[in-house]
Amino acid sequence: MKDKHESSNTGQKTICVDMHCHSNFSDGTMAPEQLVKKLFHSGVKYAALTDHDTLAGLPSFRQALSKYGIGFITGIEISALNSNYLIHLLAYGFDPEHPALNEMIANGKKSSRDTPYNVTSRRFYSAVEVIKIIHDAGGMAILAHPFQTEPDIENLKILIEELKKLGLDGIEAFYGPDPQEVQHTLLQIAKKLNLIATAGTDYHKQDWLAPGMHLEISKWKDFRNGLLQCSMHAQKKKNPPLPKNPIKIKNQWFSFIFRIILPAALSLLLFIITLFMFFLPYFENTLMDRKRDSIRELTQVALSVLNEAETDVQNGKMSLEQAQELAKNHIRALRYGSENKDYFWLQDLSPRILMHPYRPDLEGEDVSDFVDNEGTRIFVLFSEVVQETGEGYVSYVWQWKDDFERLEPKESYISLFKPWGWVIG
Repeated sequence: MKDKHESSNTGQKTICVDMHCHSNFSDGTMAPEQLVKKLFHSGVKYAALTDHDTLAGLPSFRQALSKYGIGFITGIEISALNSNYLIHLLAYGFDPEHPALNEMIANGKKSSRDTPYNVTSRRFYSAVEVIKIIHDAGGMAILAHPFQTEPDIENLKILIEELKKLGLDGIEAFYGPDPQEVQHTLLQIAKKLNLIATAGTDYHKQDWLAPGMHLEISKWKDFRNGLLQCSMHAQKKKNPPLPKNPIKIKNQWFSFIFRIILPAALSLLLFIITLFMFFLPYFENTLMDRKRDSIRELTQVALSVLNEAETDVQNGKMSLEQAQELAKNHIRALRYGSENKDYFWLQDLSPRILMHPYRPDLEGEDVSDFVDNEGTRIFVLFSEVVQETGEGYVSYVWQWKDDFERLEPKESYISLFKPWGWVIG
């Protein structure tokens, strides 16, 4: 792995990322907006702000990244205790509004140090607690700068094996300050334990090494797919199946229930309904904002498939037609959501459907006159939105997931892929 080069030592194609950098919201010296400029000038395509034990810098970081066309991934670096080690765990792709995550951040002891040290008393959340909360929030847990945590390789292997048993998803095998031989050793550990290998410079200040590292495309795909899997797993946990054998109420309780409990329950229910009607608009707006953020991030991840395909075309690896066909097939297979039925689709600006996993009958068809049951020419609207702003949210009526006969109000995030004139949503 090499910084600032377009291929690895193995000759594999790479993508420039930086999944570990800090702003002045923790121990960095630069504001998120300044940091993003550095990332842009270094050619970074995807980045995560991983401030220590705080999410405060994420909104401005995300907004700045969007102006420069850099992909955003939610991130944070959390201090945790495992045995006698104070370790740093990088979390990616989580819901920044998750209650348990925010409670942990608020309650935990903030640490601005990047030098792990042995401790004799518990002053932090344990590693198992932190990893569980990251997963519950839909995120991925990665061990930061492993070699800085434990420079003895044999002891480090033991530590990583312990953490994997606790649910660790990967390690920061490509850590900017580490020499290449250390990075290679860490990569071998990751491969042996079937862990994801991530890359980051731990960028803090301007006189630091430049941000951005070139990660092999295959490893980037492993990371991207891991994000999607963690998100889907968390959503499934939120919606567990109903028990097959619910407990039956005994007959002798019926009289007591109807005479005592039912009237009290009705009174309580009326009170709850009153409160619910009062707070409903607030909760609806909050949930909608979270949903919007989620689908936007997932669409950005899917958009990286098109970016990779275009890179292959520019490098002469394949023809434009081959790249477009492979990209369509890849995106066709992507799913997310609690039922693993939410999907991505593609159209051009004419508009013509290029790929739709649940409506192959529309592929290749001109859909400029296609209207929903409210009279909206939805595909024309999609084209107009992205030509005007490059991206956005659109409300319309469409079939429910894979149910062709069920129509429901929907809202999609759509984005323009300029090199091909494609719209993804």
